[in-house]
Formats: sequence, structure tokens, C-alpha cells
Amino acid sequence: MIRIKRNIKNILLCASICALLFASLASLVRASRKGVGYDFSEGEISTVDIFAPRDIVDRYTTENLKNQAAAKVSDKYKIDLRIKTNALNNLADFFALIFNTKNGQAQSDLEGAVSSFSSLSRVKLSEDEILYLLTMSDEEFLHFQKNISDILDSTLSEGVLNKDEALLDVKEKLQNSNIGDIGLKITSAFLVENKFFDEEGTQRERQKAKDDVAAVVYKKNQSIVRKGEIITPAHIAMLEDLGLLKSANSIDKFEVFGVFSLLIVLFGASVLYILIFNKNLFSKPDMVLLIAVSVLISMVLCFYMDKLNLKISALPVALSPILVALLIDRNLGLFLSIPVSIVAVFMLNENWLYAICFIIICTFSIYILKFAKTRVGLVTVSILSSVISALVFFAFYMHEVSDMGELLSISLHSLIGSLFMMIVIIGILPFFELFFDVITPFKLMELTNPDRKLLKRLLLEAPGTYHHSLTVANMAEAAAEEIGANYLLARVGAYYHDIGKLKAPQYFKENQNGDNPHDYLNPKDSAQIIISHVNEGVELSQKHRLPKMVEKIIREHHGVLVMEYFYKKVENIDGVNKEDFTYKGPKPSFKESAVVSLADSIEAAVRSLDRKSLDTVREMIDKIVTSRLLSGHLDNSNLTLSEIEIIKKSFLNTLSGYYHERIEYPN
Repeated sequence: MIRIKRNIKNILLCASICALLFASLASLVRASRKGVGYDFSEGEISTVDIFAPRDIVDRYTTENLKNQAAAKVSDKYKIDLRIKTNALNNLADFFALIFNTKNGQAQSDLEGAVSSFSSLSRVKLSEDEILYLLTMSDEEFLHFQKNISDILDSTLSEGVLNKDEALLDVKEKLQNSNIGDIGLKITSAFLVENKFFDEEGTQRERQKAKDDVAAVVYKKNQSIVRKGEIITPAHIAMLEDLGLLKSANSIDKFEVFGVFSLLIVLFGASVLYILIFNKNLFSKPDMVLLIAVSVLISMVLCFYMDKLNLKISALPVALSPILVALLIDRNLGLFLSIPVSIVAVFMLNENWLYAICFIIICTFSIYILKFAKTRVGLVTVSILSSVISALVFFAFYMHEVSDMGELLSISLHSLIGSLFMMIVIIGILPFFELFFDVITPFKLMELTNPDRKLLKRLLLEAPGTYHHSLTVANMAEAAAEEIGANYLLARVGAYYHDIGKLKAPQYFKENQNGDNPHDYLNPKDSAQIIISHVNEGVELSQKHRLPKMVEKIIREHHGVLVMEYFYKKVENIDGVNKEDFTYKGPKPSFKESAVVSLADSIEAAVRSLDRKSLDTVREMIDKIVTSRLLSGHLDNSNLTLSEIEIIKKSFLNTLSGYYHERIEYPN
């Protein structure tokens, strides 16, 4: 459940970052493409003729015509026939009560019948009126009942909006009747309002009237404002819709739609690519933020450098793809060059041929970057990338530009612009590495320098651990490269995985020269000292600001394994807690961490063998790897079984070379 909540949170963060990037790019593109416009206000006299650059609806006039049509539609009402049915049923019950009372009482007991009816009836009649109804003949009574029922039925069928007004009509219908007063009282008792204002129906009819009004349209190149004409609200509305006013609120909705459509397509394609080829990226909001920041830096630089009237070939469009290739993934950087180039060219309203040039330049630059292993090497690659950029523009525009001077100018701008871009990349790269905690090959190479403080301390204070770490590094690097993992990260992780032993190096076998302090300690204390080197290593890693991935390797290289050597000594003693002899983990969570963990265990085990032959080394490798698989130590590492087999073979090859003088080879 916690993992699901974390994933949902990460996805929401990534979506928010993408939304902010979308809005920022839309604003940049819009700001870059916006024209100068006219400075008009309502009531002024136009000093120029203005023609529509495209078909445009006269929004103001059209809206007025629609409102006029809607105003002509009268209010609509609806009649609730259920109310009519209830009223007629109640009237029928009333007449049934009279009829039953009339026929159920003897003529001698009429006074009692009148009293009984008065208490039961909802109609307020006088005793004389009740007596009159009770003494009517059946024929007269039924005729009277039908007359009143028909009047109530017809009145309610037409709909009663106001009861008082409806009663006036009823009174008029009963004026020729000799019992009109009684009929009016009875009708009044059952007459209810059942005609109500139909707001929805009225709005529907008015909207229909609006929809029937044809829009007033000005065709492309048709005059919308003539010189000497007074500027009206209709003119202002059209100029705003066309984006031809200097007003900040003036927006060409047609162009805005185009901008949003283009960005939606490019964002959709980018998200689809990431879901297919980098699906784990959306679980890392910091990496999505890195991409967004790099894209914004690239586009903002393009926006402001364009204001200096530089040629587009000088603009740092490739900055974002190159940064992403260096910091996240080379293939992702290559793909990113496509949407970034398209957005840049669209934003600057330039020839689409430039987009192709930028994509090719990004491809070349990202490819040759793999040869840069150090920051000095990055400078060399940057110069080569700039030359390639100039050559690409020269080749593409040889057939487009007839003036050799102009062609050379485009190429020179590209050369200088690319150099500037690479200087910016080299300058901001350390900040990206620090802020986003991203490991670059340059940073990893710096961490392998034996003059680094921690490595120097290992060599001087724990030489056995230092040489063990070098061997583990050679094993891990070779194996990681074989399976396509980050071999430099594996090497650096191996260098630093045991730095926690610096606190008490004498307690670790590789640093002992005969005397073993554990001989004087109980197994539990010995285990705690050994286990503590993991946390000590994490603390040193944080103190010396090692990358998070290296810190994770330090934290995970023993997983949740049990210190069998010390635990076996006391496992049969009552009260012994196995947790006291267990590393706190977590298990290795990525391939490089798992490779270092296996290399660490195998190197120590093989080193302890009295007789080293290919078979004994192979058996030891198989034994340890099988043990780790069965214990679940590698469950979270994403290693496949085929990759584990490759790792085992790589370890055997490395150890065979390392112990070649001592390994016994079979005949």
C-alpha cells in the first residue's frame, strides 16, 4: 500500500512538472511569435486601412445579433399534469363523500348529515349550501358534478399560473348557473397552480434562436477597418482576436490553438517514448524535473539570444538533449533532440530545414560524447562538436544560399554558438550533478582517483581492505560491463563499499597480522562490530558527499544476510536473538549494487581458500551465488538469471587472472 501511494505521488509530481513545462513553453513560443500590432482604442479615428490576415468572425456584431434574436423569444412554461390528476381525484372523492352522505342518511336526520359532512369535508360550505347539495336529486347532483369536474379539468389542462386569475375565469364560466357560488367555492378548494416557468426550456429556445443566427465573417484580405473610420467595439474585438493590438490581452486564438496543438503532439510523443523505452523515469520526479529545467534553459537562451539578431545557427538548441544524454540516458537525449528542435524553430518562426540541422548536430554530438571520460576530455569533444555543427549548416545551406559570404556567416555563427553552448554545459554540469544527485562518467572518474581522501585513508589505515576493494572493483567492473550495466558506477561503488571499516580496521580479517581481537570478545559483540561497518560507511559517505547511488551500494552490499560464522557459535544457546547477527539491509535494489555485493562475498571467500584451482573457485562462486538466490538477496536487483550466469563467468575469468600464479590448472 505504501509503495502504491508513493508511486501515485511520484506520477502526480511528474504530471505537475510536465504541466508547468508545457505552460512555460507555450508562453515562450507565444511571446516570441507575437507581432507589434496597432495602438487603437474605442472612439478613435483610424489612420490606416487594416485588412484581415485570415478569415475572422466579427465576434462583437455576431454576439449582438444573437442576443437580439434570443430577446425575441418569450418565456416558456410547463404544465404539471400530475397536479391536475391529483386535483381531479380529490374532487371526485369530495363528490363521492356528498353522494354517500346524501344517500346514507334518512331525510329525518338531515341535520346530523350536515354536521357530519362539515366535519369531514375540506370544502368550507355553509350549512344551507351543504343542505342544498344533500337534497338535490341524483340527476341534478350528477349533472352538477360533471359540470364542476369539466371546468376544473379544462382550467388545469390550460395551466394555472396564478390561482386568483384562474378563479376569475371559473367565475365567468359559472355566472349563468343558479348554484354558481357553491360551484366557485368547490372549484376554488381544488384549484391549484400547476403551470411553472420552464427555465431550461426557455434557455433552450433562446439558444436555438442564437444558433440560427449566422456568424458575421470577414474573409482574408477583406478590409476590417478603413482609414478615417471611427473605431468601434466590433473593430476592437476583431483586432484583439487577430492579435493585432498592442494590448497585453490581445491574443490571436487561431495561433494559440496552433501552438497548443503542436505542443500537445510533441508532449504526447515524448511521454509515449518514455513509457516504452524509459518507463521507470516517471517514478523519478527529480529526473523529470532535470529534463524540464534543461529544456527551459535551452529555450530561454534561444529566446533572448534571438533578440540580439544572431543567426539561428548560433542558438543553443542542442543544449537540452546533450545535458539529458550526459545525465540520464543517451537514447533519451537523442529522442529529445526532435521535439526540442521543432519547438525552437517554430518559436523563432524559421525555416523547418533548421530543425533537421539541429537534430543531426545533436546526433553527432551525443555520439562523440561517449569518448569523453574526463572533464578535460569533454572540452576536446566540445571543440569537435562545434566544428561538426558548422560543417552540417554549411552542407545543408550550400544549395539554399547563393552568397558564399552569407553561407560562411551561417557556419561561423554555428561554430561560435556551439562553442558557447558547450561552455555553458561544462559550466552548469557540476550544479546539475549536485542538485539532482546525478552521477556522470566525469564524476565517477574523479572518485576513482587514489588521491581522494577516503581512498588514501583506506590505503594507509586499512591496507587489507583497500586491496580487497581493488579486487572487488575489478570483478564488479568487468561483470557490470558484460551485462550492460554502469561499469564505472560498479567500480566506484566497490572502491568505497567498505569505507566503514576505517573506524576499527583491526577487527576485520584482511587487516589482521596474526592477533585477532575477536578471540577476546563474545560472538554477539563481534557481530555487532562487524555489522556496524555498514552504518559507519553510510555516515562517511554522507560526510564526504559521495553520490547517493554509491551510498546505496555501501548500505546494501550485505543486504539482510546473517553472520553465520558468529551465529553458529551461539545458535544453540537459549535467549540468542538471530536479529543481533543479521545485517539491517536493505537488499541490493539495482544491478550495480547486486554485482558489487556478489563480488565482495566471492572475493573474500575465494581469498580464504587454502587450495585455489579453477574447480574450487568455480564451486565457490556457484555456492555463494546459489545461496544468495535462495535467500532472496537478489530479489530487488532486477538481475535476470541469464545475467547472473554472465556475472559468474566474468567473476571466474577475473579471479583466474588475479590468482593466476596460485591457481592449479587441471591437466
